[in-house]
Amino acid sequence: MEIALREEKNIHIVTVSGKLDAVSVRDFDEKIQGLLESGALKMLFRLESLEYISSIGLRSFLQAAKTMKKQKGRIAFSGLQETTAKIFKIAGFYEILGIYSTEEEALAALV
Repeated sequence: MEIALREEKNIHIVTVSGKLDAVSVRDFDEKIQGLLESGALKMLFRLESLEYISSIGLRSFLQAAKTMKKQKGRIAFSGLQETTAKIFKIAGFYEILGIYSTEEEALAALV
């Protein structure tokens, strides 16, 4: 798994590539926790290069969303591949999280 971070208009954009599973989740959680502790209130996860996500990876996204909500922040997701989108739908994430087709749509929702 690889994580690329950038900031645009006070929105922290996190691009996740590869596999988010039991092997990589610790690194992912540490990076996201660092952003949250630094005061990030808006976060966009770009997932067009996320090839696989396990249940522990889903839990990490859900935990980040809950933490953002407690801090009065907002979170969005964009660019899910077909396989990843199916997993998010089965988990019920489409009903509880902001999921958008493109980065532009997600950024517009967070501004």
